[in-house]
Amino acid sequence: MEFFSATEGVKYLIFVTVSFIIATAVKYIADKHWAFEKSGKEKIGSEFSLFFIITLISAGIQIGLAHIIVNVIRPSFGINPLVWGNIGKIGGITVASAWNFIGYKFFVFKK
Repeated sequence: MEFFSATEGVKYLIFVTVSFIIATAVKYIADKHWAFEKSGKEKIGSEFSLFFIITLISAGIQIGLAHIIVNVIRPSFGINPLVWGNIGKIGGITVASAWNFIGYKFFVFKK
């Protein structure tokens, strides 16, 4: 965030969005084989489609919550904007991760 001066506004939203996309690029394979220990290629199309939908909702949760924390609530008590940006990002990641786990475990990779 510091390198790109992306601690608020549109630059912050772009930073959060790009980081989400990069992190999601390898997520499906890692989740399928490592986290949920599912192998096989049956139903891969519908499985990936549902994974993608849950991940898109997750993106909205992560980016939306980060936006609310950073741009609506704004830094308080003299907190540095860079630190506050990280708080926003971590808050978004935390809630989105819980959503992802529940969605992937009970809908995508259910046994």
